[in-house]
Amino acid sequence: NYYEIGQELIASDFDYFAGGGLKKTTGADGDKTDLYQLAEEAGYKVIKTQAEAESLTAEDGNGINGTLAGLEKMYKMGIRLISITWNHENCLGYPNSFDPEKMALPLKPFGCEMIDAMNRMGIIADVSHLSDGGFWDVVKHSSKPFVASHSNARELCPVMRNLTDDMLRAVADKGGMVGLNYAADFLVDKTRYTYCADIARHARYMADKAGVDIVALGSDFDGIGGKLEMDDCSKLPLLAEALRKEGFTEDEVERIFYRNAQRFFEENL
Repeated sequence: NYYEIGQELIASDFDYFAGGGLKKTTGADGDKTDLYQLAEEAGYKVIKTQAEAESLTAEDGNGINGTLAGLEKMYKMGIRLISITWNHENCLGYPNSFDPEKMALPLKPFGCEMIDAMNRMGIIADVSHLSDGGFWDVVKHSSKPFVASHSNARELCPVMRNLTDDMLRAVADKGGMVGLNYAADFLVDKTRYTYCADIARHARYMADKAGVDIVALGSDFDGIGGKLEMDDCSKLPLLAEALRKEGFTEDEVERIFYRNAQRFFEENL
């Protein structure tokens, strides 16, 4: 069971980081320093428990298996964000498509019920991969902010996985968030190489259309191919520099890198 394996891995890593492995460090003078205390004194919120640090996500609502009990089971497993669909139809709705008729398909009645249930339980809805009709149903039925965890601007790259200007504004109006996708073919039409400048260009466009507070990092490292200038998180400084060249301030770069997401999850989980 992949969910159980993931929970075990998270728990084992957390046992070191929050269970005391990094709580105290020895300085050059031999004194013990409490890093938690220093962070709190500097104004940072410190994560001290596994419940605070662990938040699993599911990329496809098919695991609900068409029942409220299925959703409750996912919640008990620690899942706090669910993509309504992946690339295939499921019990909740339909994926995006180049076929206009399929793209217009709405959420299924059960999908609308589950949006309401997710709102009540504290599970965030993710509209990346969802049909346009389904997206607007989430806007209509969700009383809580939602996300597009790995999508870009459709105006800059006409891929159906990306969001229109109206969609970007709708996410902002709901207090939601959009994670930038690093896939080359979601950034520039008909290319297989991802440059940080292209990611930054989408960030600039999204911020101009809907505000910088909706922009975050989505990556999709585990689901994309092609060649990436920034092929792992060690190269994030390249993206930071590209964002600066697009006119983002240092404060805005920090917001895109982590503060927008931090705020969103603190407010909605």
